[in-house]
Amino acid sequence: MIKDWSFSGGHAVPPASLLSTCLSWLVSQRIPAGPNDQANALMLATNWQARITAGQQESVLRECVSNLMLYPRSCLPIKRS
Repeated sequence: MIKDWSFSGGHAVPPASLLSTCLSWLVSQRIPAGPNDQANALMLATNWQARITAGQQESVLRECVSNLMLYPRSCLPIKRS
């Protein structure tokens, strides 16, 4: 979803009230983490670290990028089965 706000002021910092409105909208649109997301991310990170150590850097990098693109809502990548 795209939301657009405008204000008269050219190339100036928007007024604080508009910034507050924008931030409130962004926060309201987020998808909260699920109950197992943190545990799943930690297991996945452990798996990736072991695979990197075993020489699978390229496949781990591809998985990381894929997870970040598919599940951008989390600061930790979550692999879904």
